Amino acid sequence: MAESSETNNLASLALTVTDPVATLMPDLTFVASSTSLSASSGSAGAAITVSSTISNTGTGPASSQPYAVYLSADQSFDAGDVQLGSATGATLASSQTSPLQLSATIPAATASGSYYILVVLNPDNSLTESSNDNNTTSLAFTVTVATAGQQQTAGLTIGVYPNPARTGYFLVSLSGAKAAADDATLTLFNTLGQRVAQRQVPGRTGVSRFDTQTLSQGVYLLHITGNNLHVVQRIVVE
Repeated sequence: MAESSETNNLASLALTVTDPVATLMPDLTFVASSTSLSASSGSAGAAITVSSTISNTGTGPASSQPYAVYLSADQSFDAGDVQLGSATGATLASSQTSPLQLSATIPAATASGSYYILVVLNPDNSLTESSNDNNTTSLAFTVTVATAGQQQTAGLTIGVYPNPARTGYFLVSLSGAKAAADDATLTLFNTLGQRVAQRQVPGRTGVSRFDTQTLSQGVYLLHITGNNLHVVQRIVVE
């Protein structure tokens, strides 16, 4: 059709197209002030119980509720934290809540001091959520270590030197073992209970070397173990 002008023949309106599947996503988080510990302190090797309540604040159902408990030096969840236990809950519909409870054990080699117990939802991101920013909560926890009076030397003379280790290594000397004695195991742990080195001492006699060049400065625990043998030595790496 012939017109005097064709520059005014178009009109437009904004339209947003959404993916109905993508918008129906779960979002796991914690009900405020619902997280608690059976005790706020305990010795290395002690068992604790962590309780909380999970809420799905997203628009879609959560196919599962994966969660884990960690021992951490701070309130941030990262690769350096030590996992104490994990579990997976059942499907959780949108706007619903579910109780969480998990028993965990503080690693026996953990040095005494102030820590945090982290409760982390969806720790390995196996569940797709609308947000992962609200998946961690923390509680302060104090670790104590068994006293020297509870140690068993099995009649051995034990020496650790130099300590502090300032020259890139330290030596562990075992002597005084009875004939045909079992082997001894020397295991070095960091303050989070992670094993960083281990040596075997045949017959519980001899000197073992631990190199420290690759270790961070700080306090470590050396466990000397075997049949009727359990000694813990504090090692300082500088």
